[in-house]
Amino acid sequence: MELQPIKRKDYFEKIIKEGKKKVNSHFVVYFLPSLFFEDNITRIGISVGKKIGNAVVRNLHKRRLRHIIRESKIDIDKKYVIIIMRPRAKDCDFSLLSKKFDEVMQGVK
Repeated sequence: MELQPIKRKDYFEKIIKEGKKKVNSHFVVYFLPSLFFEDNITRIGISVGKKIGNAVVRNLHKRRLRHIIRESKIDIDKKYVIIIMRPRAKDCDFSLLSKKFDEVMQGVK
């Protein structure tokens, strides 16, 4: 699946305010059907806070998360999704992070 990013701040705010939310110990996921926006495609926004680490560490975790999303078998068709990584996820190995991501995304379908 090709990742189309969410970059606009107002989209982030709308999805967080009006969308549904799924939570586990490592991720918070907000999602909203793309019917609420101009296009009818899947877009994903990734947020990693400063509690995770400095810019280099945050970018590493964003790259890991993008890879997990690409390799995931979860189908999130025609939704706008925001994935927020919690500080607990910074010390996890890749396989546990992938497992926790699949776990939280089961509710997004």
